[in-house]
Amino acid sequence: KQMYNFFFNNKPIYITHTIPKNIKDNIITCQSNDKEIIEKYFKLFEKDTEKKCMYIIIKDLPKLTTNKILHFNVLKAAGGLVENEAEKYLFIFKNGHWDLPKGHIDNNETKKETAIREVKEETGIKELSINYYITLTRHLFKRNNQYFIKETSWYKMFTPYTKQLIPQLSEGISIVKWISKHQIKKYIYPYTYQTIIEVLEKEQKKQIIV
Repeated sequence: KQMYNFFFNNKPIYITHTIPKNIKDNIITCQSNDKEIIEKYFKLFEKDTEKKCMYIIIKDLPKLTTNKILHFNVLKAAGGLVENEAEKYLFIFKNGHWDLPKGHIDNNETKKETAIREVKEETGIKELSINYYITLTRHLFKRNNQYFIKETSWYKMFTPYTKQLIPQLSEGISIVKWISKHQIKKYIYPYTYQTIIEVLEKEQKKQIIV
């Protein structure tokens, strides 16, 4: 079954071609591919804190990217889950949440180049290499009363860097910190975004497979 998903205010939105069975009262269902109608449902979903999930039903769901299906502009970004020799992961604290370093892709820049550049800029790390691609996350946000979808490509990275970490204060980053893997669920999960949890869980599955 083909399904797309993304997050809006840390709540999931699913795009599929069939109405899910056993729809509950705390779920919003939109059966339209019309941009204006979908935006009305987004506003309802944003305001109603009781609604935990939203489904957009498109019967003839094409094999297209999420932004083309929903007619919204997409912004592409890339970032990294960095591990050091002590097997700790690198996190940044920004806007009241723990996050992973990432940023928008500049013109004439590859996703991998963006990921490397953004991690270095936001954390002060000097030595960095990419191991492999992890996953793609999507989230919806509103700017100037318009909706956008951000697609972020995530890469597993490694660094031998042991010197001081420097948060990029100009980007609102107040802390850069190494966190042990066994502490992540306790200290990171309650104060991070669902997209970051998705990255961490996809990486965990890759480790289990290996």
